[in-house]
Amino acid sequence: MSHNVFISHSVKEPDQRAAEAVYDYLRASGITCFMDTRNLVPGATYHTQLATAVKGSKVVVLIFSSNSDDSEAVGNEMAIARNNKISIIPLRIEDTPPRKLEFFISTTQWLDVFRLPLEEQLPRLLEAIRHHLNRQGDNEQASGRVDEGKAAGWKQQQPSQKQAVEPPVAQHDWIQLDSPPDWITQDPKLLSALNSGKVIRGKIYLYRYNSNRRCYEKKQAVVLPTYHPDWTDIDSPPHWIVQDREVLGSLNSGKVVKGKNYLYRYNKDRQRYQKKSR
Repeated sequence: MSHNVFISHSVKEPDQRAAEAVYDYLRASGITCFMDTRNLVPGATYHTQLATAVKGSKVVVLIFSSNSDDSEAVGNEMAIARNNKISIIPLRIEDTPPRKLEFFISTTQWLDVFRLPLEEQLPRLLEAIRHHLNRQGDNEQASGRVDEGKAAGWKQQQPSQKQAVEPPVAQHDWIQLDSPPDWITQDPKLLSALNSGKVIRGKIYLYRYNSNRRCYEKKQAVVLPTYHPDWTDIDSPPHWIVQDREVLGSLNSGKVVKGKNYLYRYNKDRQRYQKKSR
């Protein structure tokens, strides 16, 4: 699978849930991604697949927390990315300083998402990824247009002291507005939140104030799937289900099967078997 972004994360919660939200949002926004729980091929060597996937990416998004900081697998992925000069974007979901990963991300600008709901921060991550991809010349994936020189009025020239060059912004993503809609301007709290940099969600659009471009913007909201953190992915159902054809058939048809300690189901959307405590 060809991809531009590798998502590095701990398999513990809430890291796993955050990684899946990032994966689904980026995919829905046209960014190709690789994540172990979604893209690893059964039967192939686990570590070889991950190493190849990291080397084949242009950007690595690190879901950073105390869990990932302690993860040996995440540390290995960071080392591969660093050795191959791949851009790393740390997405901090927890207010904790790096210890084991400090060498890899201490000089990298972090994106803190623990103060607001994650879905409100994802547009900032998407913009950062597109900026990195544009810098690497992957214009079609990053901006949706082959001619980068035409995308968002981007001029390929060196900035002078009198002229600041803004990072490219895809026209089909955020759209400039003269002013926010009335339902925001008439609510002082919403307007204040918008002007402070927060993303405001409407029924159809997301709204923000772009401090770099000094204008209000909107984009169509991407509806994220509902996550159930109590359901955990498993490779296969337990043997007592597999050995009973009738029970296995019920499970595969979408029914929830009760065990002594767990409930089991087949999630058709994710195409994975799952379990949760009773």
